[in-house]
Amino acid sequence: LVERDPTAAVQSLGAIHAQLHEAIKELRDLAHGIYPPLLVERGLTSALSAAGRRCTLPCTVEIVDLPRYAAEVESAVYFSCLEAMHNADKHSRGSQIVVQARGPAPLEFSVTDDGAGFDTSAPSGTGLTGMLDRVRAAGGKVAVTSTRPGGTVVYGRFDDAVPRDAAPAKT
Repeated sequence: LVERDPTAAVQSLGAIHAQLHEAIKELRDLAHGIYPPLLVERGLTSALSAAGRRCTLPCTVEIVDLPRYAAEVESAVYFSCLEAMHNADKHSRGSQIVVQARGPAPLEFSVTDDGAGFDTSAPSGTGLTGMLDRVRAAGGKVAVTSTRPGGTVVYGRFDDAVPRDAAPAKT
């Protein structure tokens, strides 16, 4: 095709490129919705540490006193951190990512990069919107702050998160 019709070849490659990017986006969206076995079996500490090892940028994961929580809370924290880590890896142009999580109550998490930052008032992609929605639906709060240059911080907090093994409240 390149020899017979170079213009058609370029158009075909452009269409294939667009389809490939759409397929990658759909696969990423699907993967974000799958509850990872490591999270189910071993909790946030193990799952976040494994996610940190998959980052392209150097990533430090700092976990302090983090017990197991309800599945919807763990899922919200995990997928929010994963999205923030992915965004930092892909867009920040920074040199490092730091993930922190601490509990037991309140349960707090943050993902920080030292990259270029971005305008938080501008419309953003579906990743940040999904993160905000997921954390709020599980009863938490999340804030994204960013400076140019200086990086981005995604901070989340669950004031009422109760560890799974906590004794029930007496009435």
